[in-house]
Parts: sequence; C-alpha cells; structure tokens
Amino acid sequence: MLTRAAMRIISRTFLGVFFFAFCLFPAAASADSGAEDRVVFGVSLDLSGPFRVMSDMQAKGFRLWETHVNERGGVLGRKVRVVIRDNQGDPEKLRAHYLDMLENSSADFVFSPYSSAQNMEVVQLFEDFGTPVVASGASAPVFWERGYRYFFGLYSPADNYVQGFLEIMSLRNMSRLAVFYLDDPFSSSAAMGAAKWAARLGMDVRVYEPVGDDPDSYLRAVEMAHKADVQVLIMCGYLDSSVLMRRAMASFGPGIGAYFATVGPVSREYYHLLQGKGENTFSAAIWKYSPQLVYPGIHRFNAEFTARFGHEPNYHAATAYAAGQLMDKALERAGNMDRQEVRDVLAGMETFTVIGRYGVNDHGKQVRHLPFTIQWQQGEMEIVWPLSLATARPRIEYERR
Repeated sequence: MLTRAAMRIISRTFLGVFFFAFCLFPAAASADSGAEDRVVFGVSLDLSGPFRVMSDMQAKGFRLWETHVNERGGVLGRKVRVVIRDNQGDPEKLRAHYLDMLENSSADFVFSPYSSAQNMEVVQLFEDFGTPVVASGASAPVFWERGYRYFFGLYSPADNYVQGFLEIMSLRNMSRLAVFYLDDPFSSSAAMGAAKWAARLGMDVRVYEPVGDDPDSYLRAVEMAHKADVQVLIMCGYLDSSVLMRRAMASFGPGIGAYFATVGPVSREYYHLLQGKGENTFSAAIWKYSPQLVYPGIHRFNAEFTARFGHEPNYHAATAYAAGQLMDKALERAGNMDRQEVRDVLAGMETFTVIGRYGVNDHGKQVRHLPFTIQWQQGEMEIVWPLSLATARPRIEYERR
C-alpha cells in the first residue's frame, strides 16, 4: 500500500508530465482546432505536364478567390483553404488525388481539374461520393449527356466555341472551311460544333480531319487545306496544337484568309512563342476583361490578379475564380455543409460571376453563358464579337502587314 508521501510524489510527477505535454504540443492542438474552423477545398491540376500553362492560371485564380473570401470573413463564418496538388498530367496521380480527398475526407469539397480529358477520368468519383463540382476546367458536351447529377457546367459548352467567329466569317462571305481537331473529348466536340454552326450558316466544310502529335501532320493538314481552296482554317485543340498549326500555315505562305484556334491563343504565351506570326489569330474566350463589363467583382479581380501575379488574368484564371464564387454562394444559400443541399442549390441557382451569367438546365449543362470571340491585333488581344462589347473590328487576311 502506498504511503501518503509516495502518492504525493506520483501526483506531482503526473501533473508535471501533463504540464510538459501541454507546453510541448500547444501548436498541434491549436492547428487541429483551426482546421476544424476551415472549409477545405481540394483540386488536382496539371502544373508540370501538357496543361501546365492553363493549370497555372487556374491555380492563381483559386488562390486569389481564397484570399478574397477570407478577407470577407470566409464561408458560413469559417475561413476557407484551397489545397492544390500537381498531378503532372498523370491520370493515375489525378485519380489518387481525388480518391484521397473524397474517400479519406481530406477535403470538404473539390474543384475540377483542367481539361475535359482529365475531368473524364474523375467525374464518376464525384458521382460515387455525391459531391457537387462546378466544371471550371471542362466544357465537352458529353458530360451533360450521361446523366451525371453532381457535375455543373460553368461556361459555354465546347460545341458553341466557334459560333461567333463563324458569324463574322459569314458576314464577309468567307464560307469555305477546313476544320482540324485533336482526338480528345473537348477538341472533337468543338470541331463537331464548328461543323454544326457552319451548316446552319450555309457554309461549306471542305476538310474535316483529325491531326496527330508530330509537326509533319500539321504540314500535311495545311497542304490539304490549300488544295481544297479554303478561305478559313479552324484548329480545335490546346496551346501546343494552335502554335504548331500556325507555324505550318506560315511555312506555306499567304492564301488562307483567317485562322481560328481554340484555347491556345487566349494565352499570351501563344503570341510570344510565335514571335509575331500569331498576329490576327482568332479564338474563343470564355472571358476577357473589359472596363465595359459589369459582372460582380470583375474589376477588383482583374486589378488585384494583375498586381499580385505581375500579369493579366485570362479566362482560365477567371473560371477558377468564378467556380469559387459559385461554391461560396451555394454554401451560403444552403446554410450548411450538406453536399446534397449544396448540389440542389447549384442545380436551381441563377446568378452572375466574374465571367458572366450562370444557369444550368436539368442535366447540369450551362445554358446562360455567352463566350467572346477575340483576335490578336498589334500584340493585343481584342474582343471582336459580340459587337456590343467589341474593342476592335475584326481583321481578315492576317498575312498582310
């Protein structure tokens, strides 16, 4: 049996150990408490692979939204944290990232990766775990044809990208087209959309072909277009393909009157890589800053993004920021963190973000957003359609100097 003196010694020792542990680990206890007060959003982006340029813009857009929403006090009274992982363009890493975030609950909500191809790899996970996702990096119409309930379009589907450009061409009687595309969900959808709108406008698609990965396939494509006597060449793909096609066109000299490419030309890197040969290229911009626009938060977003990162945002940055705005609004309207309730809000909500109007149909497909058509003119990206927001008139025959 212990004496009173022994019990006092044991008691003091226990209290000493408890006090030591408390002093040693207060930061960990505080961090855990702080983590509980945060809403964690996770996203896997290709920051060092083939989509690195667009993904880098998206990462910056998410970071700026995180800053802005926390300056306002967070969401539902809780600060937010965006955890960004680099999948390096590897589908296995991509799936592993989202499995960890959803299966292990390392994130409360997730944002979508960049590109329709990467989203195709993980969209079923969003369904399986019942987590609502705003498609800030995907626009292939196939997503909204398969009955997914938790995947919501943020901007115009890929098959509408070429509409404005073709209207410009139609008004100038430039009706002979060549359409080339990469073999992936987004690019093939954009090409099918080009053919669809061309038919509606009574235009003649003389060439409709996929292109491969090697530069020679682009040279063969341009040769095919010249032989078909086309006036307009359309390339549906990403940054690398838009640059390769433009270089192939330059090697053949003048003859084709207008060049349109998806995605690539909205990046300033496109113009720099081509060293002037990108002049007068057309593209579709989901968003392009203009002082005339009155979308909520657009001027602050543009100014503070430029100040923070040292360059202007393009639409990839704006769509990431807009996805954050929509999740913010959906959570506030739901009034809680229940994923099903947030999903129902996104399904029925009509609102505006920095990129314009948001509203989806019963399948989650975006039906309210209007994309711009832009053109590179004297080293600047100008809006040339719709006419009500145009900052310049479109130029034809880009080979003229």
